[in-house]
Amino acid sequence: MLRFPRFTRITSRSAQLASRSISTTAFEGNAALSELSLVVRAGSRDEPAPGVAHVLQKFAFNDTKARSGLRLQREAELLGGQFKTSLGKENLVLTAQFLREDLPYFVEALADTVSTPLYRDYQFVEEVVPLVQAEAELARKNPVYLATEAAYETAFRKGLANSVFASKTSPVSLDAVKEFGSQIFNESDVSLFARNVVESDLQEFSGKFFQNLPKKSASANTTRTATKFFSGESRIKANGKNAAVLAFPAAADASASLEVLKYVLGGNNIKWSRSYGLLNVLGDVHVSHAAHSDASLFIVSAHGSTPEKLSERLFSVAKELKQVAEKVDQELVSKAVASAKFAAAENYGTLASVLEKEIDLSKVTPESVSAAAKKLLSGNRVLSVVGSTQKLPHLDELL
Repeated sequence: MLRFPRFTRITSRSAQLASRSISTTAFEGNAALSELSLVVRAGSRDEPAPGVAHVLQKFAFNDTKARSGLRLQREAELLGGQFKTSLGKENLVLTAQFLREDLPYFVEALADTVSTPLYRDYQFVEEVVPLVQAEAELARKNPVYLATEAAYETAFRKGLANSVFASKTSPVSLDAVKEFGSQIFNESDVSLFARNVVESDLQEFSGKFFQNLPKKSASANTTRTATKFFSGESRIKANGKNAAVLAFPAAADASASLEVLKYVLGGNNIKWSRSYGLLNVLGDVHVSHAAHSDASLFIVSAHGSTPEKLSERLFSVAKELKQVAEKVDQELVSKAVASAKFAAAENYGTLASVLEKEIDLSKVTPESVSAAAKKLLSGNRVLSVVGSTQKLPHLDELL
């Protein structure tokens, strides 16, 4: 198990300070810049209709009962701070970065954003919807993104299959956004992460400012359906660059061996050094392992200027996977384990290290990596291609 002494990680409840409380996690440090992230257990997998979570994200740091969005931004600028948001499959995250002496203001600002938001009609029409549409349109121009989203949809069908971006084919109403916000902004589904913040200060101010956050409604339907895995293909005809994703849905408890397998295939990215990854020589191939709360998706994405080049890369990827499933070199696994440990150490003290499950890399061996690859190949498999689909291979031709 990876352990790091640089930070003191504290997870606590501020129940002694207020009748209402939220879960808090603090990494204490001495840097002048602090960071607060409000994590809402409400990603795209939880939305009641396509695009609702994406629209709700764009209402963050806008008008509340306490202050207008303009006032909030101007006050943050005067303090030298800034806000940002991110939306994933499982979480909506609202983040503030600021000088550490300004902690009280930014805890209050985050609390106001989720406790007393105002969803104004004119902001929905004039600001939020255009921004949502622009982001979604930009994403759809990326063939690798299209292939990845299609792979998720094929592999999971529901829940994790939901795109984080809204779609023109499924318009979102303001009433739906208000209803979703009222369900997810509650003390049970919201937690606060802090970096370079004194833990006792975080407890004090979170207990003070989050008192207005409501309790979870008994009628709120926020129970997640267990993820199921499927196999299949998705083929999207499009002009321009061709892209493909070969994906394997797997259980969440397979994380350690799959994380090392990611580096066995994809290697590292050390400057001026040729990556040791088996797929490095192919070019334009990327390996990732997306771990979620109850599932993971092992992804090999590739693109090419012509369908012939992409097809060649896909057959090479399949060949390397089959060879790893039979046997993998000890030295290669040792390098991959070291890269995985380095990535975990580099990630420590960040929000991602809190959201991700801890994995034990000490038990990973060449045999366990081969077994993991073999299990992927014998389990559910997904292929999604974008571009000149009639010239690109099918799943049964690859594996």
